Amino acid sequence: MTSPAITILATHYRLPTRRLVEFLYQNGLAFAKAGARVAIVAHDYYPSVQKLFAMPVEVYKFPYELDPFSLTCCSNFGLRQAGQGIIVKTDIDCVITPAALSEIANVRPGESLYYKYHMAPSYYDFARARLWEAGSGTVAMHWRDWDAAGGYDQRLEGYCSDDADMVSRAPKPRRGDGRVYHVSPPGKRFWNRETINPLNRKHCAEVRAAGNYQRTEDWGIF
Repeated sequence: MTSPAITILATHYRLPTRRLVEFLYQNGLAFAKAGARVAIVAHDYYPSVQKLFAMPVEVYKFPYELDPFSLTCCSNFGLRQAGQGIIVKTDIDCVITPAALSEIANVRPGESLYYKYHMAPSYYDFARARLWEAGSGTVAMHWRDWDAAGGYDQRLEGYCSDDADMVSRAPKPRRGDGRVYHVSPPGKRFWNRETINPLNRKHCAEVRAAGNYQRTEDWGIF
């Protein structure tokens, strides 16, 4: 019996092109060995970047301008486009290790995996990576389970609790043992950080506290 296809989904919306190239370069070999395809939600198709790599890379251009930025909208758009097999929603600054990919390949329908991040100062210094218990932005489950959960709550904007909210609604969530490294750019200068502000955090905290997210048949449709 063959394993279901794995899709690695990340968002690269109005960020420097080198961030996308680095993500593909750092993960390419492991993704290829795992037989995973890569899906990127972006504001452009990046044809020149796609030609650089032998592995399958699909770019889904987000259909309209986001102001403020919404990672939940981008993630749901990508989930809808991917729509099959095991889908791993991760972040563009992450390196998913072969050990984690092996776990992901064996996730069963009705279950989900999430990963706490090991924060590294650079792609070439994982030895100094430190576990960050608050970071759980890599979540893996079968498409039908993403659909049953209704994707991400799009009332959450910017970078505000969307990952924790998703894990709280995912089926039988289990913390993965394999490592996922998260690398922060120097000074975090390119993080769409204008969307991380007190008002946004307050709004998202209120949304989560209400706890009234309801799945609809057309979740993630634009």
